This record gives sequence, structure tokens and C-alpha cells, in this order.
Amino acid sequence: MRELIKRILRENIDQDSKDVFIDLLDDAGLLDTLKYYANNNFSFLYSVVGEVIFSRKYIEGFIRDIVDKVGGFGLSEINAQPIFYDETENETKEINYIGKDRVVVDVYDVQLNPIGDFSVSFYNLSDEMINQIFDVVFEAYQDGIFGEVGLMEQKTKNKVITENEVTDFIGEYLDEYFNTLNLVKINEENIEFYWYDVNGKKIFYRNHWGMFWVIDCIEFVNLKSIIEPLGLDSVTFTNILLNFLNNKYEEEFGKQPLQQLRNECNEYGEW
Repeated sequence: MRELIKRILRENIDQDSKDVFIDLLDDAGLLDTLKYYANNNFSFLYSVVGEVIFSRKYIEGFIRDIVDKVGGFGLSEINAQPIFYDETENETKEINYIGKDRVVVDVYDVQLNPIGDFSVSFYNLSDEMINQIFDVVFEAYQDGIFGEVGLMEQKTKNKVITENEVTDFIGEYLDEYFNTLNLVKINEENIEFYWYDVNGKKIFYRNHWGMFWVIDCIEFVNLKSIIEPLGLDSVTFTNILLNFLNNKYEEEFGKQPLQQLRNECNEYGEW
């Protein structure tokens, strides 16, 4: 089961899923894509889109969006060291301040006394320097130094990604998983089924009242682990799961679709 999740989340992301997230990056930017669609899980986002996430337009946009929301800041304010810019025989230059579209470079003499400064636009910075700035800013973001950022309007969020796109993405994940299970009808008069794994172990049960019961709690916890990187709540996942099962087993269930999910994984009957 864990290997299946690894394939879905890291190795076998299909092109449609990748395209959805690239569209998100293009429309919303890296900052808001992370916050609203990847639950601030950079590793998950990287697993979907790959190296494209390090494209200059995305990481430079991330820096700009942070500054746009919190204002310019000195590197000392975010507990970061100055970034080396250049040096000559008589001078050392370091980046000490990040603005929305430019940085401020401080100049020091051979005794490291400040003797001036100048600004440089992002446009004139090398890719390597933009990468260094991104690393510093992103680390501060992960540490929560900037506070709550990524205040994208809800209408924009709804425009960028649709519920159907999320459902389709999870649907593929669920379909591959349930294809590994064997559905067996246990009562010819009533619509009752067990789902067995390849070793003959009971995983789920469907009773004739339309309840979908979790038998193997560990297996189900692994199955629902997808909700964290996608930022879904358990209610949304449950609704998607039940709709998926009703569609996948429409012929078997007939006119009695699943209505609710139940389990005894803890004393409250919740997962």
C-alpha cells in the first residue's frame, strides 16, 4: 500500500495532473499554489511538476509575492546571513536587503567598514543569485517568519482550480488502489460485499443499508494519507470516496448506492 502511494504521489503522476499544477503555478504563482493547493508541502509539489518548479519565473515570482505581502526586509530581520555579491581588491559587496523587484547591495572597504550601497534589479541578477535569494526567503517562509502570507482572493482560487480537477486527480489514485482488491458478494439476496486484498484479508465491507465499513484501519489510514499533501479535509475526501465507489461499482450496487462511511478505528468511530 505504501508503495502504491509512493507511485501516485512521486513517480507516476500522469501528464494531466502535472498540467493542472503547472497551470496553477502560471496563474497563482508558487506562493499561493503551495499554500492553497499543496498544503505548503514543497516536496509534494516537486513530485508532481518536477524540475520545472525551479524555473526562474516561479522562484522570482515567489520572492516578489512575499515582498508584496510583507514589504521589503533586511536579511538580518529574517535571521539570514548577507548574500555575497562581488568583491575587488579594495571592496566587498553583499546583498543585505530584498525589495519587490530589486535588492540593495552594501559596499565595504578592506576593513569591512560600510562605504556605500547601490540597488540592482532582479532582471540584472544572475540565475545563481536569484536561486540564493530564493533559498534564503523560502527557508524564512517555512520557519513562519513572515507569518500568514498567501492571501489570494477566494474568487481567484476558485477560478484557478475546479472541484472536478481535484476529484479526477484523486479518482485516478483510488482507481489504482481498488483495482488491487477483490470485490466479493456475500449475500445473493442483499447487496453485501467484502473487499479482500491479494492475501485474502478483509479490508472493507458494504452492508445492505448502504454503509461502507472500514475493517482494516491501518490500510485505510494509508489510503487517506493523500489528503494531507492536497490540503483536503476528511469530509471532502469521504464524499469523493463514496462517489467514486458508487460510480466504479454501479453495476454491482444497482439502485442502492453507498450512503455513508463507518468504522470502528477509535472509540469515537472517526478516523
